Amino acid sequence: ALESSRDQLSKAQEIARLGSFKLSRKGEVTLSTQLQKMLQSESDSMKFQEFSIAMFPEMPSLLKKIASSVQSGRKQRRLEHKIKLRDNSELDLQTVIMDVDESEKSSYYAWGVSHDISRHKKDQRSLEEINKKLENINDELDRFAYVVSHDLKTPLRAIYNLAHFVSEDLKDGDYKEAESKISVLVERTRFMEKLIEGILSYSRAG
Repeated sequence: ALESSRDQLSKAQEIARLGSFKLSRKGEVTLSTQLQKMLQSESDSMKFQEFSIAMFPEMPSLLKKIASSVQSGRKQRRLEHKIKLRDNSELDLQTVIMDVDESEKSSYYAWGVSHDISRHKKDQRSLEEINKKLENINDELDRFAYVVSHDLKTPLRAIYNLAHFVSEDLKDGDYKEAESKISVLVERTRFMEKLIEGILSYSRAG
């Protein structure tokens, strides 16, 4: 029954990408099958210093400090860190180090679990990149809207003024001047139409 439970635990750890370890008072670290695979280790046990370097390559002394703090009453410490493997690939881990149960105090002084959160971190980084791109797009849209509103107001204002002038000329009976202004008004309208077509083409360009 115990062997069956161990087998089920090992399978569960593999599915969850979760490994565990125990820190021995003799300076050795016992690894679960899954953590052994995650670290690409050939053995299920490592020397404390070797394990410290494997888990915290940038600060190997950190493991000893954390293990000491959980023994002195902290009970549990959680941290995220990155490890580099033999094949030069990297893993993002979330590791929890805890004080051992009273029944194991004689052999071990701390134990821990490490969860492979590489996929989560990759998704998080992708989401951050998407958000950054979205911010840039929104900034571009703001600038685009400002330029468009400015460029459209110019011919629109000219059309408004010309229409007003034509109205005044017609009141005064100056049909020739009114006709001349209507010709300019038509030109401004065509210019505005081309401007709108250009804006639509630009917006579709991505």
